[in-house]
Amino acid sequence: MKERLRELDLNLLVILDALFRCANVSRAAEELQMSQSAVSHALKRLRVLFDDELFIRAREGMAPTPKASQLSGYVAEIVRLARLTMLSGQTFDPAASDRTLSVALGDAGDMVMLPDLARHIRDAGSHLRISSISCSAEEAVPLLASGKLDVYVGNMQGSTSDILCQRLYEDRLVIIASSKHRVRKRMNFEQYQQSEHIAVQMRTKPSARNVVTNLFEGQGVIRKATIETPHLASVPLVLERNDHLISTVPISLAEYFQKTAKLKIIEPDFYLPNIEISQYWHRRYNNDSFVTWARHAIRDLFQNRPVKFGLG
Repeated sequence: MKERLRELDLNLLVILDALFRCANVSRAAEELQMSQSAVSHALKRLRVLFDDELFIRAREGMAPTPKASQLSGYVAEIVRLARLTMLSGQTFDPAASDRTLSVALGDAGDMVMLPDLARHIRDAGSHLRISSISCSAEEAVPLLASGKLDVYVGNMQGSTSDILCQRLYEDRLVIIASSKHRVRKRMNFEQYQQSEHIAVQMRTKPSARNVVTNLFEGQGVIRKATIETPHLASVPLVLERNDHLISTVPISLAEYFQKTAKLKIIEPDFYLPNIEISQYWHRRYNNDSFVTWARHAIRDLFQNRPVKFGLG
């Protein structure tokens, strides 16, 4: 084993780490900017060094063997520490990088935040790529820990001490409906409860409940959800063609929907909470220059956006 350790260099571990994350030789080669044959050759060396197949063919790419699964966490940590050591004291230069920024903004965030983030990166003269990942807050935790996700934006209640957080802004909940809906500007609670609703449920995890559903069920109030959909983009189209339906969404999203369909915003004459939006990252990447740059960019773009009150 000692003889084999002498043959194991950091470059092989970097390739192995990429193979764990990509589960595909071609994708790992693309990420590492290496030829596919070079990555395949490195995998052969790794198999000899560890005396294990490490990966076997699977329906989608490659699946790690039990031994490889045991190694994955250690390899990721070694590579992370090596990168931190090499980058210590350096600042990230977006104009000189073509890395991929992995962010989870949610469907709503993809609509109202992603365009501004993409423009900010372009204006910085950067060739960074953005990968928008769809996941619930619960699913984001292991992704942040593994480095597969750089930043999660949303509301992550009850996160662990390893997940760090920075508050960005609050978004106010309003009611949105067809421009032909019988209610004009304001809706009382009785009207709200008697209305037929479109409820958006996250498609990433069945247990991830709609924030408004959680609020009212906690008070013993059941909304009449005529339609439940995981597709947020379908909401304005359904509302426009069905003037008896309503939906409860953040004001930023309601204003976006008004640009895509003939809708109106209705103010609730009862309490609806503001939704606090924060960004989250893992403690182990707190000093990573790339993640730090990304966090600062998101903070500068979205922190302290004013909560809009009253539409008349």
